[in-house]
Order: sequence, then C-alpha cells, then structure tokens
Amino acid sequence: MRTLRGGPSWIWWLAGLLAYLIAGRPTWAPPALDPEDVRRWSPRDDPADMTVRDLRRLPALGNRRATAAVEARWRAAPGDEVRWSDVWGIGEVTEERVVEALREMGVSERLIRR
Repeated sequence: MRTLRGGPSWIWWLAGLLAYLIAGRPTWAPPALDPEDVRRWSPRDDPADMTVRDLRRLPALGNRRATAAVEARWRAAPGDEVRWSDVWGIGEVTEERVVEALREMGVSERLIRR
C-alpha cells in the first residue's frame, strides 16, 4: 500500500473523513441580491429596447431571427411600423408565439416604438 509521509494513505483518508464528519459541512449562503442589481441585469421590458441577446430569450427566436429583428428595427424610418412577421425568418406562427410570450410577460408587443 502507498504511504504518505510516514503512514499508510488509508489512515490519512480516514482521518480526513472523520474530521469532515465531526466538523460538519460548511454552511454557505448566497449573498443577498440588491434589487437595483437585478433590475440592471434583467432583460429589457420593451422589445424596442431589447438587444439580440434579450430577443433570443423569446420563444422561437434564435440568433439569426433575433439579429434580423434588430436589423429591421435599425433600418426602419422614424414613424414606420414594423410587425414581427415583416422580419426575415418570422412567419405568422412564430409571430403568434412571440406576441403570446410578450403578453405573458406583460410588456409591449411592438418591435418599434411609435
């Protein structure tokens, strides 16, 4: 059997296990969250302000569709209304899923603010 500094390794292993059991498991509590920090790092509420990363969290929107939605928002002239189905890769079914998810979140359904 392998020895560590003058004794069989199983004795050291057993001593460590006993020390762990006697001392108990260390208790760790996560730090309290500041509401301001949560608000700062939470996704934006308005789809007109959402980044590609925020839009990807919506159902049926992957990276390409979310990027296309942001690009459509950038290309739109002031006052234009861009519907979700006007975005490349988003059809009626995807639009319904996205709008339904936004309604459940209780936020605006518009991709661009008027």
